[in-house]
Amino acid sequence: LELHAIPDDEFPWDPSLETGDPVIDDQHKMLFALVGELRGVAVEDRGDEAVGQVLDKLLAYVDTHFGNEQRLMARSGYPVEEIMAHTHAHTVLTARTAELATQHRAGELTTVLPLAEFLIDWLRTHIREVDRQLIDFVRAEQRDS
Repeated sequence: LELHAIPDDEFPWDPSLETGDPVIDDQHKMLFALVGELRGVAVEDRGDEAVGQVLDKLLAYVDTHFGNEQRLMARSGYPVEEIMAHTHAHTVLTARTAELATQHRAGELTTVLPLAEFLIDWLRTHIREVDRQLIDFVRAEQRDS
């Protein structure tokens, strides 16, 4: 994915969010970069087309990342109730982001800055509270086998 320069460092990657899984961590860094790019095109007022392109990239990458996490849960023997809760959180975020993207395309949102802030807050919380639990489980399973 091609990323454009962000005019400021409003949403930097926080190393304290690292889970210890390099693949998942790299994907999280990409999500932060994409949300930063979304914020950047909004702050620079590059227009609806630029915002739409970044939203499309972000939604596609979110789908890829969530799919990867869900496959990891399935193959690691993660408890079914945890898979369901984690997948539900992914579904809710994806639906809300898609809804806001649709509202933006319809001209109902004048800026996507609140969306970018919401996404970063959601990602920080989700990584710290949910993804880290998944990776800890996977590592424990690998140690025990």
